[in-house]
Amino acid sequence: MSRTFSGSPVSGRFLLLSLFLVLLPVQAKEKKRDDRAVLQEEQEDYYKKWLREDVVYIITDEERGVFNGLRTMDEKEQFIEQFWRRRDPDMRTAINEYKEEHYRRIAYANDHFFSAKAGWRTDRGRTYILWGPPDDREMRPSGGRYERLTYEGGGTTTTYPFERWIYRHIPGIGSDVELEFVDQSGTGEYRLAMGMEEKDALLHSEGGLTLAEQLGMMDKSERPYFTPSNAHNPFIQGITGMRAKDRPFARMARYFDVQKAPDIRYKDLQKLVDSRILYHSLPFDLTSNAIKLDDARVLIAITVEVRNQDLTFKEVSGIRQSHLRLYGRVLNVGGRMLTEFEQELAIDYEAEEFKSSLTERSIYQNQIAVPAGVYKLTLILEDLHGEKMGSTETRIPAPRYDEKQLASSLILAQSIQRLHAVPDTIQMFVLGDLKVIPSVSRTFFSDASLPVYLQVYNLQVDQALARPDPEIVYEISRNGKTVKTVSEIAGRNLAYFSPERSVFVRNLDLEGLPLGDYSLRVTVRDGISRESAVTRDRFKIQ
Repeated sequence: MSRTFSGSPVSGRFLLLSLFLVLLPVQAKEKKRDDRAVLQEEQEDYYKKWLREDVVYIITDEERGVFNGLRTMDEKEQFIEQFWRRRDPDMRTAINEYKEEHYRRIAYANDHFFSAKAGWRTDRGRTYILWGPPDDREMRPSGGRYERLTYEGGGTTTTYPFERWIYRHIPGIGSDVELEFVDQSGTGEYRLAMGMEEKDALLHSEGGLTLAEQLGMMDKSERPYFTPSNAHNPFIQGITGMRAKDRPFARMARYFDVQKAPDIRYKDLQKLVDSRILYHSLPFDLTSNAIKLDDARVLIAITVEVRNQDLTFKEVSGIRQSHLRLYGRVLNVGGRMLTEFEQELAIDYEAEEFKSSLTERSIYQNQIAVPAGVYKLTLILEDLHGEKMGSTETRIPAPRYDEKQLASSLILAQSIQRLHAVPDTIQMFVLGDLKVIPSVSRTFFSDASLPVYLQVYNLQVDQALARPDPEIVYEISRNGKTVKTVSEIAGRNLAYFSPERSVFVRNLDLEGLPLGDYSLRVTVRDGISRESAVTRDRFKIQ
């Protein structure tokens, strides 16, 4: 029996053979496509691992932005080749010594610093990968009884397990860099400490007194950890032996420094191609405040505020939740990326408080350290539940503060709260031992007060008072006319001082002032040097 195709009889055996011959090339093509898809997926996984694990600590923000903009495997391979070449210390040799040493450090970190997570992801692992083995390393894996060193105040206490690493010199950071890693949880995960007090297991108890405290020369509450301005009190300095590098803002600077990517040898990067698509469906407000971090850098606090009524909330186990993702990028005037940051944010409300929460606002802050200059900030805020997005581009100035000239920084705040101690890590809104939440809108009520946070740099210290002796004048003006003046002398609202900076906190009474727009001018006059510094800002009363 035969079947007819196109009017011609064909035998069954010939039909099967024909089908087999036709299917072979089709299956081969499909197999090649599958193989290519698998290969491409493996390559993409490799590039993700290279970026997120292999070089996560040493790649600069600018390089990361360029790499994320590449589309083809060839472009990414060329980038990776150039990435290592820019860091090759000797191109005359057949091997790249920097690359070899980098992967050796990763292997060492994984072998020696693992805990609940891989060694390369721990604070010790990151530090080792970035800066190599320390010149001196003290290990106390069991903690226990500890005789404090002289500069720690002496006396005996009990510590958590900790390690002390000392680097004689780290390029771009300085000499005699001392780091401590503390395992407060007892899980083997040692976290980088911002201060030497974090290893003290008796810090918040009655025991573990320093030598001066045992002799009755000072109270435990007077330690610089609990009262940061005492780090610059000559009497406290003398009896505790505290070093300059252990003062609060010096700690903060070092904490930033040791976690940044090392400088690279060659910086001939291709320019980042920017997307010009801007979204406006999720409105938010933004402000930035600048304070001096050290002689080379300025700390910029970028604060974002969004109305809860503009967010999408979902109910999860009786809790109303909104999830946001924030991305920020900072470029210099030449268009080069200086830094970028990304953060996922969660906002939760109990069911009974959710309705009233819709009239409130949610606020977030990120702090970055940059050299003096003018920068462009691009910021994107995404509502993950509502698939809404908002973006903005704005100019952020980082003033240049002369190391000898009197100058000041001003923050108009929603609230200013003193903390019990300096936090162990960099936290939102925290400056020293104060939590300063800026007013993004700079809008205040007539029956309330205006919290003012003022940092003043290079005030002279009155030797008799052992502190600065400035006069500070707050002038509130409307339409160019002064409507209220408040003066203070002898540093009555001094919250912190050192030879480099002094912090003043003041609540200005707004009672009696009509609704409208105002300007605030703050003048600081040094009672010793007779220099003056002026700073200004605008606000609204409603």
